Amino acid sequence: MLAATRSLMSHAKHKKRHRSSRLVLPGPSEPGRSPGHLPTGGTGRVPMLQVMTYDSEVLEELHLDSAADLRTLATKHAVTWINVDGVDHADTLRELGEIYGLHPLALEDAFNVRQRPKVEDYATHLYVVVRMPLLGADDELALEQVSLFLLPGIVISVQERPGDCLESVRRRIRSKTGRIRNSGSDYLGYALIDAIIDNYYPILEHYGDRLEDLEARLLASSHANENTAIHAVKQDLSVIRRALWPLRETLSTLARDADGHIKDETRTFFRDCLDHTMQLMDIVEACREMGASLRDLYLATLSQRMNEIMKVLTLIATIFIPLGFIAGVYGMNFDRESPWNMPELGWTHGYPFALALMSATTLAFVVYFRHKGWLGGKNE
Repeated sequence: MLAATRSLMSHAKHKKRHRSSRLVLPGPSEPGRSPGHLPTGGTGRVPMLQVMTYDSEVLEELHLDSAADLRTLATKHAVTWINVDGVDHADTLRELGEIYGLHPLALEDAFNVRQRPKVEDYATHLYVVVRMPLLGADDELALEQVSLFLLPGIVISVQERPGDCLESVRRRIRSKTGRIRNSGSDYLGYALIDAIIDNYYPILEHYGDRLEDLEARLLASSHANENTAIHAVKQDLSVIRRALWPLRETLSTLARDADGHIKDETRTFFRDCLDHTMQLMDIVEACREMGASLRDLYLATLSQRMNEIMKVLTLIATIFIPLGFIAGVYGMNFDRESPWNMPELGWTHGYPFALALMSATTLAFVVYFRHKGWLGGKNE
């Protein structure tokens, strides 16, 4: 079923990560708190900031220990990309907001990593949320939130933790591959979103391989662990579907941006991202349908095996019914003096005769069952 979609899965590499794939509903951790609230003080480790500032000729890379160091950063080049590896340090986000004029509501959404993919226009900048798919070492799916702040000449990306699938963008910047070094910050924002979307392809290919492997195992035998594996794959596919579904609306909004944040030539690339997202949705639906078919196949195989077991037990019971009847008749031990009672009770060969009669009855049943095709013989 997935063969027709394999050509869509030939690009993009991914980095593995262990984390729960469960999505929770967005909302404040403290009901009733004021909008745009961030906890006071550092509530976690101070994240590392990776800065890449470049134009068509020059590239500078910096690794900063705190957001306060950005105040002395001279943005003398056309584009500056600030990547923050971690969101659990509220002071870092607050510092970023003060330096670059980020809206408090956007900072709050970046801190609370429970947002659905969306785009918000805050006049001076765009705030975009996407979910980055990663696989852990034990094939556990993780969908981590990546927040993007798109400002004139500046892109700020905030991740949940270190490690991502954006290394391909960094290589393109360093090697001047493509048009990224000759374009503005809006194109860099597109490149980051496109890299995240592309990372869905190998992950869906992985789930396609798992489904095909489960299908082969089900055709060979059916066990409870296959049913558990099918259910786990279907759950992960549902999580991916919930991440991709709102992403379509987000990309559609970016592709028709009318406020000047996205240039006309870049909107064309966002439309390409939207097309890739639609392709991914088709692949997810194909995988979900295959998972449902495998569930039905598992139940049908299980029912067939149960029917085979019941058939064997029924045949055994059927054979032993006449044997029990014969043994019961010869076990009544009536007085042999009556002419109406069984003469075999006093016969020298009566016992061998009873055993021979039971054996002949069993053989007759076996021959009949094989003739009917119920015992591995040829059907009528």
